[in-house]
Amino acid sequence: MQHVSAFVDTHSLNIADMIAVEILDNNEQQKVSEDLDFIDLYGNEPSLWDVTFQVYHDKIERKRALQRIDVDKINKRINNLRTYYKREMNKVEDSKRSGAGTCEIYESKWPMYQSMDKFLRTQVRKRVSKSNINSSTTEGDDNADDSGSDSVTANSSTSSTTAKKRKQMSKDNKSDLLLQKAFDTLNIPEGEDSNDAIFGKYVGTSLSAMPENVNKFILKNKIQNLVCETQILNLNQ
Repeated sequence: MQHVSAFVDTHSLNIADMIAVEILDNNEQQKVSEDLDFIDLYGNEPSLWDVTFQVYHDKIERKRALQRIDVDKINKRINNLRTYYKREMNKVEDSKRSGAGTCEIYESKWPMYQSMDKFLRTQVRKRVSKSNINSSTTEGDDNADDSGSDSVTANSSTSSTTAKKRKQMSKDNKSDLLLQKAFDTLNIPEGEDSNDAIFGKYVGTSLSAMPENVNKFILKNKIQNLVCETQILNLNQ
């Protein structure tokens, strides 16, 4: 009888694992699909990311662009996607600068990298190259700097000191702050929880509702392992 009970318990756990993996896979695929759709929308609104675009500093036009995209998704996604993209792009550039051969250059496995790289690479590179000469760059106000002004004064110690202080924050962060100001102008509340966050709360509530004699540690460990394994599989694809 004990063998039958053990078999049933093990079988139930295996089914639960399979269902959990399937749910995670479906959620991840849905998130990737949603992110790719969002990137397309974001890329089609250059007033939100192209510092050389004529209406980049036009608050009214930027507000319209934000409204054309689903504004509930913008606040979190732009910052998260740009941060991850810059991290991956830096890995690629670092592998090139290290003198690695063609076969050893880092290739991002992140599904959204190529889609974002199409339109953001020139903007990120432009800011990186400008930050490399910050000791000799004369900086006016923040808006003039972000719009692509490359005027350089080589022998001005005062301007150089001021530029160093102002450029302690990276150009990429300044761009993100401009976007954040746009969100504040719109008075948009923080976006609602994503499907993943809702599912996480559901799991937490389910654990809390379980009786005390259930070994929650083992269950939590299984869930964590499933999440880690799925993330590793996605990175290796």
